[in-house]
Amino acid sequence: MAGALRLVLGDQLSDNLSALADADLSRDQVLMVESRVEATAWKHHKQKLVLVWSAMRQFAERLRLRGFNVRYVTLEDPGNTGSIGGELRRALQAWRVNPLQVGFLGVLLLLLHLFWVRVATLMYALFFADLSPTLDSLTATLFQSGASLPFLIAGTIIGAAFAAVAFAVSVVSIPMLLDRRTNAFTAMATSIMAVRVNLPAMALWAFIIVFLTMVGIATMFVGLIVTLPLIGHASWHAYKDLVTEA
Repeated sequence: MAGALRLVLGDQLSDNLSALADADLSRDQVLMVESRVEATAWKHHKQKLVLVWSAMRQFAERLRLRGFNVRYVTLEDPGNTGSIGGELRRALQAWRVNPLQVGFLGVLLLLLHLFWVRVATLMYALFFADLSPTLDSLTATLFQSGASLPFLIAGTIIGAAFAAVAFAVSVVSIPMLLDRRTNAFTAMATSIMAVRVNLPAMALWAFIIVFLTMVGIATMFVGLIVTLPLIGHASWHAYKDLVTEA
């Protein structure tokens, strides 16, 4: 999600902030930091710091409700570098947090896909063992033979099972690996737990992803230019709501 990184400080909590006036909600990210370095650079009363940070957290929630992608770093965040400069560098290099773990998860999803393709091939051989259609007659064979309906039903059920597994292990884990220094197995376990605890909502989200993807494919893949960034943006917000703020 390449876009602008917009820093909002504790004395800039205004709904009319000029830095956010032209923000692209689908691409830009707002960064807000509870910084120990800046808090101790000058003498502040503890109650003043609590008041400022409380106002920052409430403002961050208001921005999220308006559709902004907010990266809020609390003082107790284990990854907090302690300074605004450090958090700026960390936000700009978020994709580098877990390169090996992201790659490992990608390999696991690739293996799942290859296994899915293998199962589909075996299913075709099982249902159409006595048929050897040519490329010209393939469509007619698949949809007009006596085995076509059982094949489509079984294929849809098994394909949905594979899709459910892929969705459950990746819907939260991928943004989590980009946001936190953790391993792929922890991220996948967190993703599965988030799906299990919020099953109705996550099932609806999975259906919406399938629908938007089909719309993108039906438009000769041109629609994917719109739907894929939309899915990615919404998935990031889902992760932030389900995990980061927990």
